[in-house]
Amino acid sequence: MATRPGYVLLEDGSRFDGELCGADAPATGEVVFTTGMSGYQESVTDPSFAHQIITFTYPHIGNYGVSGEAMESDRIHARAVVMRAAVDRDDAPTAERGWLDWLTDCGVPAITGVDTRRLVRHIRSAGAMRGGLFAATIAEVAALEQVRAEAPMSGLDLAREVTPEAMSTHGAGGGGPRIAAIDTGIKLSIVRELVQRGAQVDLHPCTVGPDELLAGDPDAVFLANGPGDPAALDYVVETVRAVIVTAAATTR
Repeated sequence: MATRPGYVLLEDGSRFDGELCGADAPATGEVVFTTGMSGYQESVTDPSFAHQIITFTYPHIGNYGVSGEAMESDRIHARAVVMRAAVDRDDAPTAERGWLDWLTDCGVPAITGVDTRRLVRHIRSAGAMRGGLFAATIAEVAALEQVRAEAPMSGLDLAREVTPEAMSTHGAGGGGPRIAAIDTGIKLSIVRELVQRGAQVDLHPCTVGPDELLAGDPDAVFLANGPGDPAALDYVVETVRAVIVTAAATTR
């Protein structure tokens, strides 16, 4: 695992040193953390983490490699990854390749050797904030300018960036319920779980209107998770409000 000196810099000027071990490029985004002891590949491919830099609280990340089965979408959505002790093993039974090799090939920066406990305690107290990963050769002043140029998450509509362009249907149904889902960044595992239980799932773009959403006479309407600020999704709220009004009228 080739590494080079680097650091994480938060918008309040806090610095956390480590060794860069992913793609050779700087990255900025909202710095957040996840406490999962596994599921690192699922996290970075979860659309909910779009525009974010993920800090893993569990120390060893990468110890069972990566595989196609663990994908929660068709690509990595996280901007970068922060770890305490990254490894690049590809010898686990389900591994198709190494974690760090995969991040590098996908163009995702990563850093290891960071005091993630101190970093997480800081953002837990001060709140999630913008930050970035930089090579040690980049001056803090220049790095801080890049961090503060990153758009804040407040008011940011990222659902439009991760939503599909057109509706897609998953599962044959076979007499099971038909579910119309508004895809604001749904995880593929949610779709798989519904299909395995006999449901037919129609994934609609987040901009779908109530008439189109209800055109197939679904048994249920499903609201998905997703990235960005929920307060920016007023159009989704209007669609859901119209669906509720329609459902109330048909049950009278």
